[in-house]
Amino acid sequence: MRAVVENGKLVGLENRATGEQYLRAGAPDLLALGVRYKDDPQGHWAVADGVPVAVEDAKDSVEYEFKALRRNSESIPVVFRVRYSLGASGDLVVKAYCSSERPGVGEVEWTLNGIDPDLTLILPIRSGVQIRKTDALMKTGNFLWPVWWKAQLAIAESPRGGGFWVFGQDTAQRFKTLYVERNDQQHALGFGTQNQAPFDVLTRGQSIEWHIDAFGGDWRTPAGHYRQWMESVYHPAEKHRNQPAWVKDLQAAVTWAPIFPKVPPAANQSNPSPGQRLVTKELFEQFAAQVDPSKTVLHIPNWRSDPYDQFYPRYEPSEDFINFVQWARAKGFHVMPHFNYFAISTTSDFYKKYSLFQMRDPFSGGLEGWRWDTEQPTRMAYMSPALPEWRDELVGRIKSVVDRLKLDAVFIDQTLLNVNDAGGLVDGITSIEGNLRFHEQLAKALPGVAIGGEGLTEISYQYESIAQGHCQPNNSPDTPDDVRTAHSICSYLFSPYTRFVGYTGRDPMLVAGFMRAIGGIPTLVGLNAANTNPETLKKILQPAAPEATRQP
Repeated sequence: MRAVVENGKLVGLENRATGEQYLRAGAPDLLALGVRYKDDPQGHWAVADGVPVAVEDAKDSVEYEFKALRRNSESIPVVFRVRYSLGASGDLVVKAYCSSERPGVGEVEWTLNGIDPDLTLILPIRSGVQIRKTDALMKTGNFLWPVWWKAQLAIAESPRGGGFWVFGQDTAQRFKTLYVERNDQQHALGFGTQNQAPFDVLTRGQSIEWHIDAFGGDWRTPAGHYRQWMESVYHPAEKHRNQPAWVKDLQAAVTWAPIFPKVPPAANQSNPSPGQRLVTKELFEQFAAQVDPSKTVLHIPNWRSDPYDQFYPRYEPSEDFINFVQWARAKGFHVMPHFNYFAISTTSDFYKKYSLFQMRDPFSGGLEGWRWDTEQPTRMAYMSPALPEWRDELVGRIKSVVDRLKLDAVFIDQTLLNVNDAGGLVDGITSIEGNLRFHEQLAKALPGVAIGGEGLTEISYQYESIAQGHCQPNNSPDTPDDVRTAHSICSYLFSPYTRFVGYTGRDPMLVAGFMRAIGGIPTLVGLNAANTNPETLKKILQPAAPEATRQP
């Protein structure tokens, strides 16, 4: 790789093996170096202003200093520095620093503009996306790590082979943001690093070290390097040691699967509880005859005596579910009931005692919760997973259900979500570390039980064997373009430890295409006469191409 830096910005990037230049000279900035303060809207920040001075110009490094940040017509006195240096492996290492006279420093940004639009962006966003010049997808967007940005890297692949990638190797688990801006002339990527909230009095900030390197071959070359780095740092093989082997053999999944009632509807005239969806035993029997139940997992949302997504953390199984589990186990299905890892009803005794530990947004300071600004029965608070009393409470309740019903799988909703809590550290740790400790504690409490979760991140893959896969931009694949722009990078990064199942979607064939595109398990969203007729089901159950992921 050959890199050219001018006035604090990377303006040239060449793959010496191919001679290809990846940045367009003279392209106007879509994203700018700078700082996002506490009161700045998402995706907007104060821009490094003026012509910088080179404060250090050595053989293997150069550092530039700006004296001010500009936000609209306002100038903010700062010392803002960005340093480019040669890494140990021959890559380019970038780091930005800020010391501000104004408090409230929330995030330090480094940006890369002018990327040739003929390159395909391959990004571990949602469950993986690929963005080409002609795509309308994602002209602008920002994605928080470790929530929607699943791993701290971005790949730009050339249609002629090779390309370049930007990656972090941060082990301190700092919150980061990937910014994307595009037009017909260029792609632009921004890389933000957040301070630990609260930001109110903070006047300093610095980014992690961002690495840039060229590569040969296709996207699997840099993705493989990053996967090896994750394995060396996180040791997922050791953490998955007690997870069951049957997950690797799964051939089908049903998400949001209904259950049939213990008493047939003809003999039971009462209406199901709100949100409860029931089907007939006969439909399940027909489905069981068309699949191998021992290689099929059923995610069950409506299994409690309470309505779905209400009154957490009360987890009392209904009589219908107890009866269903007995039938499903006899057939050989793997049943995975739905829990939630931090959403909690404000009416619960636990919330009344520990409400001070409800998490807060790092920029607005507002309380975090599900449908928090409504008065709906599903309104819930997001409890900090860093609170040990909460982890003990939730793990104990899940274990009680598992032991009682002899389950071999559990699904924990919202495990992708991590909040840079403006309430500050709890028990000396962040919510990310709390998320990890919850997973570790649950895995130890449930040896041999598969842990499933919503979404998948560099954090949650360390313990989860099954994860729902989201589509960009609206979680469900609603159009052929949503499927076409999906990519298997996340399956490649997180295999063979975690496998994707579908999240949601109205069209079963679009869901099937999406699952093949991301390298996931063929998935039915719900169970009904339409998606279980033999012709449709055969199409849905076609597996992904084997090269999409690394096989165990």
